[in-house]
Parts: sequence; C-alpha cells; structure tokens
Amino acid sequence: MIKKQEKNPKLLAVWDFTIFSLKFTVLLKTFLLFLKQPIFKTNLKSFKDNLSDILFYFIFNIIVTFVFLGLIYLSVVSGFNRFPINKATNEVYSLSTLFFWLILSPVIEELIFRFPLFLYYDSKKIKVAYYFSSVVFSLIHIFKFDFDDYLILNCCLILTPIFFGGLMLGYIRIIYGLKFSILLHILHNFGLLIFGFLFSYA
Repeated sequence: MIKKQEKNPKLLAVWDFTIFSLKFTVLLKTFLLFLKQPIFKTNLKSFKDNLSDILFYFIFNIIVTFVFLGLIYLSVVSGFNRFPINKATNEVYSLSTLFFWLILSPVIEELIFRFPLFLYYDSKKIKVAYYFSSVVFSLIHIFKFDFDDYLILNCCLILTPIFFGGLMLGYIRIIYGLKFSILLHILHNFGLLIFGFLFSYA
C-alpha cells in the first residue's frame, strides 16, 4: 500500500489564505454592487453558509471601525484632538448593562431600523428607505457622547463607521434576514466591548 504523502503545512496555509481572500473579495464585491442598487433577493444558501458569510462581514465591519478609531487615536497623539467621551464609559459592567448592550440594544435597534425595510420589498423606494435608515441609525448614536468642541472634530470620524455599519446591517437584513442582522449587530457590539475593556485596562 502506498502511503499518502504528508501535506505541507506551509502550502496548506497559503491555500487557506487564498480561499479566504477569494471569498472575502467576492462577498465584498457583492456588497458594493448592492450599494448601487439595493434590492431584495431570494437567499438559497444553507444556514451554515449564511453564518460563514456573516463572520466575513463581521471581520470587514470591524476592520473599517478600527481604521476610524485609529484615525481618532492619531489625531489625539498629535495633540490636535482628544478622545470623545462616551457616556457609557462611566457605567459599571454589570450583568444588566452587558445584557442590554450586547443583546437587548441590538435587537431593539434592528427592529426599529432594519425590520421595516420589508415594507419596501417590491418598491422602487427601497433604495431611499435603505439609505435613510442608515443615516438616522448613525445620527442617533451621536447622543451617546458628551457634547463639546471635540465632539464636533470627531463627528465625521465617529459617524462614518456607524453609517457604514448601518449599511452593512441593512444589507444583511435584506439579503440574509433579520436574525442574521441581529447576530452581526451583537458580534459588532461584542468586538467593541472587548476593545473598550482592553483599552481602558491599558
């Protein structure tokens, strides 16, 4: 019997990275095309494939968010700015606070901003509704911060990734369904919570 040759770990790593990059590129391109013309489409993928896609979009969303957080950090280091004060930073991370921020808040926000999009299932106004919901979604988050001169400087850096997140969540809701937009929202909040905890600890 001929023994199977041992697979080269380096080649496997390169292969896995190539597959990951290709899938990431395809999903990103699909999302960008959707931005040009939002439309409801029948999703024939399995739950496992949908879940895999959501994880890819989560990674992309987190990357965009951290790019803008990095820009804020650079402006602070340069002495031109200071970090915007989030009203929630002084709250103790109790179980009730975590439950609200990680579970209840994403569910409520998705029901308010993304659930109504089904009303435009066959309407030409879906594009307007899609972008309008993302704009309002980003604007309400500004009330989480203390209003001062620095908030004006940070406004674009804060609202842009939130607006982008709203676009991503709206896309997920329309193509994959509400339960997946809620899941992505929960994952995003969890990622920010971990970052906030590590940053405050540091």
